[in-house]
Amino acid sequence: MGFDPAGNRRLTLGLRSDHWIVDQHRTRDGAAILPGTGYLDMAAQAFRAQGETAPFEMRDFYFFRALTVPDGGARKLRATLARTPEGYDFSLRSDVMQGGQEGFVLNAQAQIALLDSAARPAAIDPTTIAARCPDVTSGDGLVSPQEAHLAFGPRWRVLTHMAYGTGEGLAHLALPDAFTADLTAGHILHPALLDLATGWAMGLIPGYSGASLWVPVSYGAVRVWADLPQHIVSHARLRGDSDPGFASFDITLATPDGAVVAEISRFTIKRLDQGSFADAPPIRAAEVQRDAQSAATLSPAEERLRDMLALGITPAEGAEAFLRAMALGVSPIVVSSIDPKALIAQVAAEAEAPASDGGFERPDLGTDYIAPRNDVE
Repeated sequence: MGFDPAGNRRLTLGLRSDHWIVDQHRTRDGAAILPGTGYLDMAAQAFRAQGETAPFEMRDFYFFRALTVPDGGARKLRATLARTPEGYDFSLRSDVMQGGQEGFVLNAQAQIALLDSAARPAAIDPTTIAARCPDVTSGDGLVSPQEAHLAFGPRWRVLTHMAYGTGEGLAHLALPDAFTADLTAGHILHPALLDLATGWAMGLIPGYSGASLWVPVSYGAVRVWADLPQHIVSHARLRGDSDPGFASFDITLATPDGAVVAEISRFTIKRLDQGSFADAPPIRAAEVQRDAQSAATLSPAEERLRDMLALGITPAEGAEAFLRAMALGVSPIVVSSIDPKALIAQVAAEAEAPASDGGFERPDLGTDYIAPRNDVE
């Protein structure tokens, strides 16, 4: 735990490929990938580490980029909590190498607001819900709907009962006894338990066959009233307002006797018809957050070159452009993704600008100067 240069709480983590949270959550081609519920649990842990003990709500939780960990390697993660009038802005970033320098790219973000403990919802009645869901499958460690596309480890063998009705369903889940120590080791929303407490509901999607992989896009709101216990029930309702290729659910998580521990609104997933959700889009220079010290090692010309390269054309486009340019039979030839004249003007303007050390004279104050003792000061 520490602080970023703006004084916001920052938590850092070195996530190794052999940590169960990624090692037991792999794509069928073997890529170790952080589950979407891992982000939620990290946000909850960051909130709790900040000293907050009240129930809380995570709003507009969006996923921007999947986080994979190479086998035998590790990734650096940064979680930031920035104070707001209602609570905190949460963001999670992971390390990348871009332009020859290390930086951090955004994987997920949300807002966290404190809840009134007295507003906890009334208990649900699992027996009444089960009576409306006649399509039942029971057994220890049931196979979840998405296992045609994902390879789960033993912590994900949590499903013991699934019952489907019309637009709703009820599931019973239990974290295996061998892993209950996770619940006292800091996991508030156990990623494996929460993953299947939401993912099992895909069977409610009309025409769902498991042929396509569905990936998480966002959570509208996750209200957390208590830590997830070992045994939970999941009451899922399919929303009818989703766009084609998407599905949304409202899900209530409760103890077996019906005491609500979490409420999830508008959990949205997207059908991925090709490729893998481990495939990452290209990283643009503007997306990368760099430490001030790291950024200071580049000269203005190097900064310009890095940004221009990030905006450049691909090798295949370059080869095609070269052949087309040569066919013109004229000289000189310039092939560029930016306006060369504008770049020349920018360089000239910087060269003519007066030098400055960026400092200022200290005013005549009645107190002695004391040098800052850390990054926040």
